[in-house]
Amino acid sequence: MRERIYIVDMDDFCDLTVPELDVIERCKKDYKEFKVTLFTIPAHTSQFAINKVTELNDKYGTFIYLAPHGWYHTRGECLGWTKDEAIDKISAAKEMGLDAPIFRAPGWLLDKDIYDACNELKYTIATHTDMRVDKVALKEYVYNDVRFRAKGTRAIHGHMTNVSGNYICDLEAKGTLTFGG
Repeated sequence: MRERIYIVDMDDFCDLTVPELDVIERCKKDYKEFKVTLFTIPAHTSQFAINKVTELNDKYGTFIYLAPHGWYHTRGECLGWTKDEAIDKISAAKEMGLDAPIFRAPGWLLDKDIYDACNELKYTIATHTDMRVDKVALKEYVYNDVRFRAKGTRAIHGHMTNVSGNYICDLEAKGTLTFGG
């Protein structure tokens, strides 16, 4: 039997959510192959938070990937960016250590300029079927479209903050963060 593949990503990593890294570490202890992308808010993430991720990656081998999630994490902020602004912000996030080559806009709200910037930077753009700009991305991951995943893959999307129905601590309590066959 083929082992199930899981795609795990969590939005809104920042200084305030460093304590939730305990849940991430428990997942890694329980499931050796566990990896996660933390979509990170650059303007609210200090070197302290990045260092905490580095410590876990040093301890277990790289399994946490930090990727930019907007800049300030305001609703629609990316809709106001030009291509050049997006390139500057994504590049600045990379220099901070948020260097997973994937970008997600807060609330999935983006436009063609963001796609163009990601294409130029060779970043994958993470989006949602309701918000995507069709046929403009060279590399794209559409969270809620199974055509963008290998057969049998299960996506788990959550938040490091307790502002939605898929808060990481609630997902853990409900058993959603289990990775059996």
